[in-house]
Amino acid sequence: MNAVGKMLVVLQLCLSLLFVCFAGAVYSLQGRWRDDAEKAQAQIRQLQNDMDSAREEHQRALDEAVRLREEAEEERDSLREQLASAEERAATAEALNADLRQERDKAIAENILAADEAQARRTEAVDLRRENASLTATLAEHLEIIRRRENELIENAQKLRSYETAEQRHLEEIARLTEILRSRNIDPNTRVTGDVRLSAEKVDGRVIDRLQNSARTREFVRITIGANDGVEKDMILTVYRKDQYICDVRVIEVEADSAAAIVLEKTRRSYVQRGDYVTTQL
Repeated sequence: MNAVGKMLVVLQLCLSLLFVCFAGAVYSLQGRWRDDAEKAQAQIRQLQNDMDSAREEHQRALDEAVRLREEAEEERDSLREQLASAEERAATAEALNADLRQERDKAIAENILAADEAQARRTEAVDLRRENASLTATLAEHLEIIRRRENELIENAQKLRSYETAEQRHLEEIARLTEILRSRNIDPNTRVTGDVRLSAEKVDGRVIDRLQNSARTREFVRITIGANDGVEKDMILTVYRKDQYICDVRVIEVEADSAAAIVLEKTRRSYVQRGDYVTTQL
């Protein structure tokens, strides 16, 4: 192959490459144009839909305007009727005002006559007021006397109620002491003879522990009062819970701030529990 043939081959190859590039560019432009056309059609459809919506909105606004105009015309007719009715009422009120003015003039004349009569009645009222003031003063004196008597009656009634309450408390205390004496096998009607030992000062405590011997024949308790509180050995104490009498206990061991005691079975009314109260005197 000579040089001319080679040049023709190279030229043909270049033209082929150029044609391929041109075909690729045309294909690329065709795809972009197709996308632009589809977008334009979509925008046209959107605009068409917007135009249809705008037409419907315009039609609705037009219908609403027509309805409002009809309502306004109906309201205008109603207001005209109300105005005509108001004018008729105003004419009627004017006629009534004329009648009222006549009646007012007549009432003024009657008031003048009544004022003259009232002056005469006022004079009589002054005299009656003075007499009434005198009677009121007398009545106030009598009321004050009655009030003092009522206060005295109230005070006497209060005193009587307090005496009755005190008597009731004393009777309850006697009944309670009688019950305690009977629980200790003491006849409350028996007269006490001989020397009577003075009772110790009242001391209160609580049960902090309880236990029994192995045979469960004796019950022991430990209490929160001791020698510092005046508790002595062989002293008899009373155990109670609220208003319930439980039993008596005898002190068998005394410490400074506590003591141990044994339950006297013959006085037992119930079983001792932790937290029960104990006292030297009920």
